Amino acid sequence: MKKFLYLLVALPLFVFSACNDDDDVPNVDLDIQFSGVTVKDDVIYVVQGEPITIESVSLINNTDKKGTLGVVSYYWDYVRVGSQVISPYTATFETNNEPVGNHLLTLDTGIYVEDYPICFGVAQFKVKIVASADELPDDGEVNPQITNYATISAESK
Repeated sequence: MKKFLYLLVALPLFVFSACNDDDDVPNVDLDIQFSGVTVKDDVIYVVQGEPITIESVSLINNTDKKGTLGVVSYYWDYVRVGSQVISPYTATFETNNEPVGNHLLTLDTGIYVEDYPICFGVAQFKVKIVASADELPDDGEVNPQITNYATISAESK
Protein backbone atom coordinates (compact mmCIF):
# COMPACT_ATOMS: atom_id res chain seq x y z
CA MET A 1 0.00 0.00 0.00
CA LYS A 2 2.90 2.37 0.77
CA LYS A 3 4.33 1.77 -2.72
CA PHE A 4 1.02 2.79 -4.24
CA LEU A 5 0.99 6.01 -2.21
CA TYR A 6 4.54 6.85 -3.34
CA LEU A 7 3.47 6.38 -6.95
CA LEU A 8 0.53 8.73 -6.45
CA VAL A 9 2.86 11.36 -4.97
CA ALA A 10 5.26 11.01 -7.92
CA LEU A 11 2.50 11.17 -10.55
CA PRO A 12 2.31 15.01 -10.69
CA LEU A 13 6.04 15.13 -11.46
CA PHE A 14 5.44 13.19 -14.67
CA VAL A 15 2.27 15.04 -15.63
CA PHE A 16 3.75 18.53 -15.28
CA SER A 17 7.19 17.89 -16.73
CA ALA A 18 8.05 19.86 -19.85
CA CYS A 19 9.41 18.45 -23.07
CA ASN A 20 11.98 20.11 -25.28
CA ASP A 21 10.56 21.41 -28.56
CA ASP A 22 12.68 19.80 -31.28
CA ASP A 23 11.76 22.66 -33.62
CA ASP A 24 13.51 25.17 -31.33
CA VAL A 25 16.75 25.17 -33.30
CA PRO A 26 18.37 28.25 -34.80
CA ASN A 27 18.23 28.85 -38.53
CA VAL A 28 21.90 28.15 -39.28
CA ASP A 29 23.93 26.33 -41.90
CA LEU A 30 27.41 24.87 -41.98
CA ASP A 31 29.72 26.08 -44.73
CA ILE A 32 32.55 23.65 -45.54
CA GLN A 33 35.37 24.47 -47.99
CA PHE A 34 37.26 21.52 -49.50
CA SER A 35 40.43 21.29 -51.59
CA GLY A 36 42.01 18.39 -53.44
CA VAL A 37 38.66 16.84 -54.36
CA THR A 38 36.05 16.76 -57.11
CA VAL A 39 32.32 16.57 -56.33
CA LYS A 40 29.58 15.20 -58.55
CA ASP A 41 26.08 14.11 -57.52
CA ASP A 42 26.84 14.59 -53.80
CA VAL A 43 29.86 12.25 -53.95
CA ILE A 44 33.39 13.46 -53.24
CA TYR A 45 35.99 11.92 -55.57
CA VAL A 46 39.70 11.81 -54.82
CA VAL A 47 42.62 9.98 -56.39
CA GLN A 48 44.22 7.39 -54.13
CA GLY A 49 47.35 8.89 -52.57
CA GLU A 50 46.09 12.49 -52.80
CA PRO A 51 44.93 14.16 -49.57
CA ILE A 52 41.42 15.40 -48.87
CA THR A 53 41.66 18.78 -47.17
CA ILE A 54 38.93 20.65 -45.36
CA GLU A 55 40.10 24.25 -45.57
CA SER A 56 37.42 25.65 -43.30
CA VAL A 57 34.20 24.96 -41.47
CA SER A 58 32.13 28.01 -40.64
CA LEU A 59 28.71 28.88 -39.32
CA ILE A 60 26.26 30.74 -41.52
CA ASN A 61 23.99 32.32 -38.94
CA ASN A 62 20.63 33.29 -40.45
CA THR A 63 19.35 34.64 -37.14
CA ASP A 64 19.86 38.09 -35.63
CA LYS A 65 21.60 36.52 -32.60
CA LYS A 66 25.30 35.93 -31.97
CA GLY A 67 26.51 32.41 -32.72
CA THR A 68 29.63 30.27 -32.94
CA LEU A 69 30.82 26.71 -33.45
CA GLY A 70 32.36 24.50 -30.82
CA VAL A 71 34.94 21.77 -31.31
CA VAL A 72 34.72 20.12 -34.73
CA SER A 73 35.35 16.35 -34.65
CA TYR A 74 36.16 14.34 -37.77
CA TYR A 75 35.33 10.70 -38.50
CA TRP A 76 36.53 8.47 -41.33
CA ASP A 77 34.36 5.39 -41.90
CA TYR A 78 32.79 5.87 -38.43
CA VAL A 79 36.17 6.04 -36.64
CA ARG A 80 37.09 9.30 -34.95
CA VAL A 81 40.34 10.57 -36.44
CA GLY A 82 40.69 13.94 -34.79
CA SER A 83 39.26 17.23 -33.61
CA GLN A 84 39.94 20.90 -34.13
CA VAL A 85 39.21 23.54 -31.51
CA ILE A 86 40.37 26.65 -33.37
CA SER A 87 38.71 28.26 -36.37
CA PRO A 88 38.94 27.62 -39.35
CA TYR A 89 38.86 23.96 -38.18
CA THR A 90 41.13 22.64 -40.95
CA ALA A 91 41.79 18.94 -41.39
CA THR A 92 43.66 16.77 -43.88
CA PHE A 93 42.88 13.13 -44.60
CA GLU A 94 45.60 11.09 -46.27
CA THR A 95 44.39 8.44 -48.72
CA ASN A 96 47.69 6.60 -49.29
CA ASN A 97 46.68 3.54 -47.29
CA GLU A 98 42.95 3.69 -47.96
CA PRO A 99 41.49 1.15 -50.37
CA VAL A 100 39.92 2.22 -53.64
CA GLY A 101 36.15 2.40 -53.26
CA ASN A 102 33.47 4.02 -51.13
CA HIS A 103 34.06 5.66 -47.75
CA LEU A 104 32.25 8.02 -45.38
CA LEU A 105 33.62 11.32 -44.07
CA THR A 106 31.68 12.79 -41.13
CA LEU A 107 32.11 15.89 -39.05
CA ASP A 108 30.17 17.03 -36.03
CA THR A 109 30.22 20.17 -33.97
CA GLY A 110 28.41 22.01 -31.23
CA ILE A 111 26.47 25.05 -32.35
CA TYR A 112 25.98 27.84 -29.85
CA VAL A 113 23.52 30.61 -30.71
CA GLU A 114 22.33 33.16 -28.18
CA ASP A 115 18.82 32.47 -26.78
CA TYR A 116 18.67 28.94 -28.28
CA PRO A 117 19.42 25.58 -26.69
CA ILE A 118 22.78 23.99 -27.33
CA CYS A 119 22.58 22.41 -30.77
CA PHE A 120 24.67 19.94 -32.71
CA GLY A 121 25.46 19.83 -36.40
CA VAL A 122 26.46 16.70 -38.27
CA ALA A 123 27.58 16.65 -41.91
CA GLN A 124 28.26 13.39 -43.75
CA PHE A 125 29.89 13.06 -47.14
CA LYS A 126 30.16 10.03 -49.39
CA VAL A 127 33.76 9.70 -50.57
CA LYS A 128 34.91 7.60 -53.50
CA ILE A 129 38.63 6.93 -53.79
CA VAL A 130 39.64 6.17 -57.37
CA ALA A 131 42.85 4.59 -58.65
CA SER A 132 43.77 7.30 -61.18
CA ALA A 133 42.83 10.81 -62.31
CA ASP A 134 41.24 9.28 -65.42
CA GLU A 135 38.42 7.99 -63.21
CA LEU A 136 37.48 11.44 -61.87
CA PRO A 137 34.20 12.80 -63.27
CA ASP A 138 34.85 15.32 -66.06
CA ASP A 139 31.90 17.54 -65.18
CA GLY A 140 32.39 17.59 -61.41
CA GLU A 141 33.04 20.67 -59.28
CA VAL A 142 36.69 20.96 -58.21
CA ASN A 143 37.53 22.16 -54.67
CA PRO A 144 33.91 22.87 -53.77
CA GLN A 145 32.39 24.98 -51.07
CA ILE A 146 29.46 23.00 -49.65
CA THR A 147 26.77 24.79 -47.71
CA ASN A 148 23.73 23.44 -45.87
CA TYR A 149 24.78 19.81 -46.01
CA ALA A 150 24.24 19.16 -42.32
CA THR A 151 21.59 18.05 -39.90
CA ILE A 152 21.12 20.45 -36.98
CA SER A 153 19.39 19.24 -33.82
CA ALA A 154 18.88 20.60 -30.32
CA GLU A 155 20.07 18.89 -27.16
CA SER A 156 17.10 17.49 -25.29
CA LYS A 157 17.09 17.47 -21.51
